[in-house]
Amino acid sequence: MPATKSQRRTPPTLVRADAKRNRRRIFEAAKACFAESGAGAGMEDIARRAGVGVGTLYRAFGNRSGLAEAVFHDMVEELVHAASHLEAAQDPCLALNMWAREYGRQLASKRAMIGELQPLFERDPALLHNSRLRAAEALEVVLSAAREAGCVRKDVLATDLIMLLNSAASPGPADPERDDRLIGIILDGIRRC
Repeated sequence: MPATKSQRRTPPTLVRADAKRNRRRIFEAAKACFAESGAGAGMEDIARRAGVGVGTLYRAFGNRSGLAEAVFHDMVEELVHAASHLEAAQDPCLALNMWAREYGRQLASKRAMIGELQPLFERDPALLHNSRLRAAEALEVVLSAAREAGCVRKDVLATDLIMLLNSAASPGPADPERDDRLIGIILDGIRRC
């Protein structure tokens, strides 16, 4: 007896896993395309790089601004996840260094998408504020461990360090080497002598 239509369906967990992989590829492709082309990044280029059809992008995100917003939210979640993952690291000082450098890489991506994100932040000013708070809360997880380990000054606040890290991503053309060097200087500056 042939299988019924319901018996031929792919199990939902497989579909969800595949969708997650596609979403991750789309986000990585979008960050790369925005970094390379800024406001000129096209949905077709992003879809091609992600290995999905352009219709998939439009169905999932509506337009380029919707995609940039989804990527932005995903980057905040990545920082939160990274902090909880790094919290278990054996070397809290290295964990802080790794988190700060990831934050710096994400700043470069956000800077490349600013043309799409700025109208979003203007419509919803709380979005940027809340994302910075979430990033500061994530940073506090690794920062407090580094404080307790004695490798950073006791008076360093997560919100202050976020402000310093934000200053490392100056406007203008992306310069990953400069950004990484500036983050290194910031981290040296908060080190306990």
